Amino acid sequence: MKKKTASKKRSRPKPEITAGKLHDMLRDHEDMMKSAAMQKAMKTMPVLRELGPEQQFVMSNGEKIKSLMELQSQLIRMDAGVFDSHVDQNKNDFATWVYHAIGDHDLAGKMGPLKMKEQNLKAVKDHIKACMHMKPKKA
Repeated sequence: MKKKTASKKRSRPKPEITAGKLHDMLRDHEDMMKSAAMQKAMKTMPVLRELGPEQQFVMSNGEKIKSLMELQSQLIRMDAGVFDSHVDQNKNDFATWVYHAIGDHDLAGKMGPLKMKEQNLKAVKDHIKACMHMKPKKA
């Protein structure tokens, strides 16, 4: 008699994001976007500027990302299906875009091995905060 072996698909654990936590994250993001430091950083730091249409990231749901700030915002709002279409065990499309379009090899290197949305969000958020405290490069 043959035993049936059930092949279970291993899925990564998905931390729960409560409505309250999502609301707090969105409020923090909006506050940071309005800050004088962020407005100055966006003007003086190339890594925080918006990209032209040819370099924008087009997500699987058709929405576009023009900057690291928008990547952060989208990672906060993005549903699991969209995220999973861009990040799996073999790829991280967001890291690839950060490397090639944004030109930020340090951040791309940090994001590359990350497979969970919250990890990618933290890497982007921490990087943006660090950029805000750096002195702009002189042309």
